[in-house]
Amino acid sequence: MEAPFTPLFPLQNSHDYKSNPAVGVAAAIQGDKCSFYDCKFLGYQDTLCDYQGRHYFKQCWIEGGIDFIFGRAASIYEGCTLNSILVDNGPGFITAHGKMNLSAPGGFVFKDCKITGSGTMYLGRPWNDHSTVLFYKTSMSDIVVPQGWSSWRQHDMSQVTFAEESCTGPGSNKGQRVKWEKQLSAQQWENFLGSEFINQDGWIEQQTPLNSPSKRLKSFQGSKSQPTQKSPNSFQGPSLQPTPKSPYSFHGPSPQPTVDARYPTFFRKIQKYQKELHRFSSTMKLLKYLYS
Repeated sequence: MEAPFTPLFPLQNSHDYKSNPAVGVAAAIQGDKCSFYDCKFLGYQDTLCDYQGRHYFKQCWIEGGIDFIFGRAASIYEGCTLNSILVDNGPGFITAHGKMNLSAPGGFVFKDCKITGSGTMYLGRPWNDHSTVLFYKTSMSDIVVPQGWSSWRQHDMSQVTFAEESCTGPGSNKGQRVKWEKQLSAQQWENFLGSEFINQDGWIEQQTPLNSPSKRLKSFQGSKSQPTQKSPNSFQGPSLQPTPKSPYSFHGPSPQPTVDARYPTFFRKIQKYQKELHRFSSTMKLLKYLYS
């Protein structure tokens, strides 16, 4: 998804990832100011590519086993369920954030979420030197490993920001957490939880769900194949470089969304050809079709 200022409309990816695990990424999001309500993102490894831009997820279900939320975006996940389907080869990783430098925007903030499922899980591992992931008032089941976080292949963790605050459940016990987990001040937490993080101009309030959550079907399915040894930064989607005008890929002012803005051409193409999506063997082939 590259369209800026776009709330999600009803959409289901009909790919059968259980019988054909060729597709890994269930959704790749590169547009700025995208919001998701009551969505499901289903996969195993690299389920949700939250690549870049500012995004808001509310009451979504995100499922996987290895790095199932990854990217370098600035996103808030509120009231979401993070469900592990890992059985063997654990522990797995919920997040792999890729913030590349201190001045770049970016970070995954989980607020009032739930961590559930099977196996064992790290809360995250750093994709780049300034990886930023925060859990606030999140219910953590006992699948969360005592150390909480993995350093992966990073030798210097001083610039990585992994933090927790006011979390509950057996997995939230911080007695054995890694020593380099950050202890943020009240003001630092406010900077991430308040409007200044991703909602400076109030765009979230301008986007509202198109239908009642109970009536909308939005399911994205990726691969349920066994994890590989590849790096989480092996995503091969188009890499949009930021311009001097904005740290994001969005250009120009953000008008009130119109019908055309909410239903760009490639969304309409998905809606029209949902039954044919199974024939695309890779994310890139699907993207090439959608943008043709």
